[in-house]
Amino acid sequence: MAADAGAAKLALQRQGFYSATLRTKALSVSAPHGDRQGIANTSAVGHVRLSSKQVLWLTQQVAFLCKAGLPLLEALTLLQQQALAKPLAHVVQQLVQGLSAGVSLADAFAEQPHNFSRAYVGSLQAASGSGLLGEVFDSLSAQLQFKADMQAQLRSALSYPLLLVGFSMVIVVGLLLFVVPTFELQFANQGLTLPWPTRFLLNASHALGDYAGYAGTAMALAALALRRWIQTNRTHPSARYLAWQLRVHHWPLTLPVLGPWLWRMAAAQWAYTCAQLLGTGLPLLSALTHAQQAQPNVYVAAQLGHVQHHIEQGHSLSQALTETTLFDANLWAVCAVGEATGDMGRALAHVATMLQTQCSQQLKLFTSLLEPVAVVVVGGLIGAIVLAMYWPIFELGRTV
Repeated sequence: MAADAGAAKLALQRQGFYSATLRTKALSVSAPHGDRQGIANTSAVGHVRLSSKQVLWLTQQVAFLCKAGLPLLEALTLLQQQALAKPLAHVVQQLVQGLSAGVSLADAFAEQPHNFSRAYVGSLQAASGSGLLGEVFDSLSAQLQFKADMQAQLRSALSYPLLLVGFSMVIVVGLLLFVVPTFELQFANQGLTLPWPTRFLLNASHALGDYAGYAGTAMALAALALRRWIQTNRTHPSARYLAWQLRVHHWPLTLPVLGPWLWRMAAAQWAYTCAQLLGTGLPLLSALTHAQQAQPNVYVAAQLGHVQHHIEQGHSLSQALTETTLFDANLWAVCAVGEATGDMGRALAHVATMLQTQCSQQLKLFTSLLEPVAVVVVGGLIGAIVLAMYWPIFELGRTV
């Protein structure tokens, strides 16, 4: 029993519960049945999806306000009074309604799994009774910023080569559909004997003109069916979907050049997430659990589950990583140093920064090599088409 309503409210907030009103004789945070039903209907109706930038912005704002001393409910109410974008305003309103009705902190965010991941919710649940909500939200914003920086580097590196390849494919299709047929009429009028490159090009032009519509329709229908199947299995995944997802996520990791880089990226994200979670005071097993949930690659997440199993059996983190041969040996060594010094969080933060720097350098090198290779390939493809079209004309000039 608390001495007064203010003390009761403070005690409940430390446990992760928020309420607009408190009864004097009972520490009950239960909202009326009609209010809870209304909240459930609101969360069921409004599946508003935020962008990654909006989730990052919301997390950063909540972290700033909580670290400034405001309770979470007051911080969200203050954000609600600002001129927010419509999706953000809707999500903040749902959070305020849930917390005001007595829903726990983690459950209020868990009602929107399309915006807040399991790792996000798990971090809030683990820290709901610690009184360090500001630090937890600050850690979550740092993790989201780290992931956004990596994705931005990847998009920036691949934007020019992909744009070049896409533009070249448009040019090739235009040549096959509109330019090659005019040369075919000239060849037919002159009765030329066509070499095999020209015949191959003409056959490709015929096939593209005759079956392009059917092929495009079939590809569009297949893409829609695949998207529908993936969306259906996201909420209730089947065994076939899980096996397919595991193979799809494992295949890029086995490629000669891309695979090691992807492994290093996954290691950097995992180390950074663990370092941030350990910095909030979470124990190692809880931090590993949330870091596993935050891992976007399903295959890597499954391997991290084996690491956690080894730790539960009494092995150290460095031993578990060594026995499962997960990530790079440098990461094992840094974890061993962190275990020896008793500061695993700082060790993981150091190795995460080192791995991110290596990934950035390798990505820049790969991009600098990919751009001239893409130009050479595209130029060679277009040059081969032009040569195949003019080859019979060259042969006619020789005979004359």
